[in-house]
Amino acid sequence: MPLVVGLAAATDARTAGDNTSTATTIAAGIAITVVWRTGLLTAAIVSLDRSRSLAVRILLLDTVTLPLVALLILYADAQRQAYFLDAALALALLSFIGTIAAARFLADGRVF
Repeated sequence: MPLVVGLAAATDARTAGDNTSTATTIAAGIAITVVWRTGLLTAAIVSLDRSRSLAVRILLLDTVTLPLVALLILYADAQRQAYFLDAALALALLSFIGTIAAARFLADGRVF
């Protein structure tokens, strides 16, 4: 069955049936995803606090920064405020430069 026909059949089946169950399924999937990501982010923050290795701390800090940048971008879109995008860009750049500088320091003993 070609992809287009399969998609059309799936669309027809959804429009003919109850859309409430589809919306509920999607909402449940989103809720489960949010809970998992929150748990993993919490585990990364706890590991960041307990880790003794500088390399692991650098990677975990970069891991924690990425969702914060994503949240700033989503908030900027929701509020229609461009200056949150500037903050997200600045945070992403600082995170990237900090990770590169720390990695060079660990590898060579010098930053620049």
